[in-house]
Amino acid sequence: MSDRPRYRLPRTVVPRHYQLEIYPHLDDGTFDGTAVIQIEVQEPCQSIVLNSVHLTFHEATLSQGTRNLSGTPTYQPEDEQAAIAFAEELGTGPAVLTIRYAGQLAGDLRGFYRATAQGRDGRPVVIA
Repeated sequence: MSDRPRYRLPRTVVPRHYQLEIYPHLDDGTFDGTAVIQIEVQEPCQSIVLNSVHLTFHEATLSQGTRNLSGTPTYQPEDEQAAIAFAEELGTGPAVLTIRYAGQLAGDLRGFYRATAQGRDGRPVVIA
């Protein structure tokens, strides 16, 4: 049994650099985008756990050396996390994880959220 708190991510995979594209759709309170994450696999594993409040992953791929793997997400809403499982074990060393995702611009100040501000003309405007 691990002494790691449930809200903490495992240290088997460590992110090194994030490149994010986020496209908010303020009218319907949603967004979509792509994340390209340079990671370092610290221990051989078959899944990567990520924080995922208000997110749905449409596609997840991992490039490691000459291998390109597709991943399957499973969600753990009680922990606000998702695990991306791969059919093959990931070896230690650098890799690139690419995720296409969508989400809700929630009003609860978690993740990428929706809020209202006063515009220059004094009327409320929606911001993210």
